[in-house]
Amino acid sequence: MKDSKKWWTSRCLWGVGIALGSIAAIICGDSGLFELSSDIRTQLLAANFLGLTLAGYGRIKASGKIR
Repeated sequence: MKDSKKWWTSRCLWGVGIALGSIAAIICGDSGLFELSSDIRTQLLAANFLGLTLAGYGRIKASGKIR
């Protein structure tokens, strides 16, 4: 397949990874694994929004399959 690309060049996968990582950090902080200050929580929510935006943009602009 000539129109496929490597998985690490996918904006969609990077966006999903960022969003999942930030949500996982928030959940771990809320469950008591570590202390999460309010300003860090706000930054993690912003990272989640950024990741979801990147994933949506990457999905819209996708032109090839991921291998």
